[in-house]
Amino acid sequence: MDHAKAFLDLLGSSSDAISDAQVRDSFRAEYDKLPAVINDLVSDGRIKIFQQGSNLMYGLVAKEEAERMRGLTVEQRGVLHEIEKAGNKGIWTRDIKTKTNIPEVIIRKTIRLLETRHLVKAVKSISQKNKKLYMLFDLVPSRDITGGPWYNEQEFDHDFIDTLRNFVCQFIRAKASPLGIVTLKQITDKVHESGIAKVSLGPDEMMS
Repeated sequence: MDHAKAFLDLLGSSSDAISDAQVRDSFRAEYDKLPAVINDLVSDGRIKIFQQGSNLMYGLVAKEEAERMRGLTVEQRGVLHEIEKAGNKGIWTRDIKTKTNIPEVIIRKTIRLLETRHLVKAVKSISQKNKKLYMLFDLVPSRDITGGPWYNEQEFDHDFIDTLRNFVCQFIRAKASPLGIVTLKQITDKVHESGIAKVSLGPDEMMS
């Protein structure tokens, strides 16, 4: 029995990650032969292992991502895993050190390697401008970090807000009649049509 192929086929048969309990049920007596197989697949970057609640989970890694992860050491994968768990909130190097017990000098070298492979990226927080947060390369940072559309490169964008305020006031004066009402949707649509904003502004942003 080709255990590696069978294990990959099992993962490929599910659209989501599968639990260790599901693997055990599928392989039964052959389950005890899997640890070495799983370690090799993890080392090759073909699968990932993570905790979901109290369950140990296994998932396939896309071919492109697997190529970028190829050759990473256990410590480097540990750093990447903590960054992945942080989601779009990001994580400081100090927090990675606390969670992994990996020396900071190794963490910094690892992050530089992960950045060159486009696996992670650094972002700056509006609340901690001198510190960098790290998150997966393809994630969009949380607005708690970037400040949303009202910030530009971590600075409050007074010029943009003044320009937007004047534009909206002019639109309301031109649109409204003595008995007419300008809706929030009309204002939002007009701002979008004008191209005055570099980012998409929804009703919530316009209300703020």
